[in-house]
Amino acid sequence: MLPGRRKAPVVIYVPGMDQSKEIFPKVSHNIALARGFHVLAMDGPGQGSSNLQKIRAVGDNYERAGAAVISYLMKRPEVDKKKIAIYGISMGSYWSLRLSSYDHRAAAVVSSVACFNPNNTIFTQSSPRFKQMFMYMAGYQDEDKFDDEVARQMTVRGHLHKIKSPTLLSTGEFDPLCPLEDAIEAFGELKTQKELWVFENQYHMQRHLPNLGGLDNYAYIFDWLNS
Repeated sequence: MLPGRRKAPVVIYVPGMDQSKEIFPKVSHNIALARGFHVLAMDGPGQGSSNLQKIRAVGDNYERAGAAVISYLMKRPEVDKKKIAIYGISMGSYWSLRLSSYDHRAAAVVSSVACFNPNNTIFTQSSPRFKQMFMYMAGYQDEDKFDDEVARQMTVRGHLHKIKSPTLLSTGEFDPLCPLEDAIEAFGELKTQKELWVFENQYHMQRHLPNLGGLDNYAYIFDWLNS
């Protein structure tokens, strides 16, 4: 929270597949506080403390968990209820968009380090480790059953037109977990105010970007939210 716990905007951070809530923001360099935001990082279904409680990443569990987080923040006196933003990276880029299509109370959403359609590249063409990790997060051991019951439905397509808040998509030109064609199609399906950042010659992660003078994209995301 900001010093003094004054009433201010808040950003909900949605971590990536193999991240937990402790990954962001850095205690020693909290870019949210520096820009006037409270920040709340969540362990959604399948992640961190939720996984320890066997809360699995299946169906609409993440959307419902995210909506519960928003409801909680709405009750906090330190939170400007009209300025709650959602920021997801990697697999969180998928969850943040699905959450925003499910719950329309957020003022803005950022979906970065793209993985918009996990049922496409990440579970079929990338390292098997990604699928093994997510099967663990979903509580599955049978791969065929996982494909039929979980993976097949994991896409933002058919959901993006429901998003009401201004939306920023940020991806690398050669992201192996989200072909640029997927990102462009997702951007086209959005019917709200929208912006697409494509980093030339960049792969999945958006840290130490030559396009940004060697800086990370996190700060630029928060500047966009502040604008």
